[in-house]
Amino acid sequence: MVVCQKEFTNLYFKHTYPQYWNRIIEKYGLKPVNTNEFTALSSHRFIGILGDFISKNITAGPCLLTHQEIKSLNYNTTEEEVLKMLMRHPTLEDYVSIALETNEDFETNIIIETYEYAKLIEYKTKISFEDALELTKKAAENLINYYNKKLSNNVNYHLTHKNSEDARLRELSLEFKTYFLNNANLSKKAKEIIKENPEESTWLRIKASFLPEFIKKDESTIIEPASSIEGMIYASVLSNSSGIVTRSPQTLNNKPVMNEGIENEILYLNNDISEELKKLILPKTKKTQYGCPAYNIFAFLDTEDISKIEINCNDENIGGCVFNLKEKLESFKP
Repeated sequence: MVVCQKEFTNLYFKHTYPQYWNRIIEKYGLKPVNTNEFTALSSHRFIGILGDFISKNITAGPCLLTHQEIKSLNYNTTEEEVLKMLMRHPTLEDYVSIALETNEDFETNIIIETYEYAKLIEYKTKISFEDALELTKKAAENLINYYNKKLSNNVNYHLTHKNSEDARLRELSLEFKTYFLNNANLSKKAKEIIKENPEESTWLRIKASFLPEFIKKDESTIIEPASSIEGMIYASVLSNSSGIVTRSPQTLNNKPVMNEGIENEILYLNNDISEELKKLILPKTKKTQYGCPAYNIFAFLDTEDISKIEINCNDENIGGCVFNLKEKLESFKP
């Protein structure tokens, strides 16, 4: 039985892909981050910081669709199918890594890419931009309901289809297009789009949204998962910005990064949680708790009541562990 918080955290993360996170730290030169400066969350939820300051202006933004969902879009995809994908979000990763509880003197800016995802849907399907935008607006409303419940202070939402946000992104895309053409690893087609019409490059608009100038600030700190490090680096080069990288919870099948998993490994919070937990592959027998995905997810989310986690994740109590995880996940719903 684990008897203290520090020992519990150390043991848990020795069994949760330490080599994966260490490679991220080494590759990008991340420094240790003093989490007490900006949040009451445990330090085990963070990997490190890119830069040397923490701004009072926090920026973050959820994925409206996962990589696999985007790949699945095609000319035959209907509006109903796209809406179903959009409305099962947020994923667990976006919920814990984007809707981050910060200290009272911080201001959180959540950027929701309604315009860019609508353009993507228009490009990959036969759905018009106007209709696609109506879908992404509904997705934004849903995400805001989740985040309003979780975040209690100083939150600003920036929906990129709105006139002021759209105009600012167009200005920034024009201003920085030369830098990205010269320094980013872009395909020939992407370069052509940026050269001819930078304001309509969704890739460039997304990168511009990382900049503190987009939220009309002189500085900012981006807090997001490791999948967003590229954007953090560009923002730190082009402006007065730093980036704090959050650790991602595992997929249901114990893969290290949520949104790189296939659909059956991703936990969607706006779906029926009972149905989502049917995706769990539970071990028939286990010598330790660490082979159990329910335990690993629960441990990532909540280490306050250690005895409850430990007791309900013993071999004979896998069902109890899953039941408690279900209750925990359902409590996140608006």
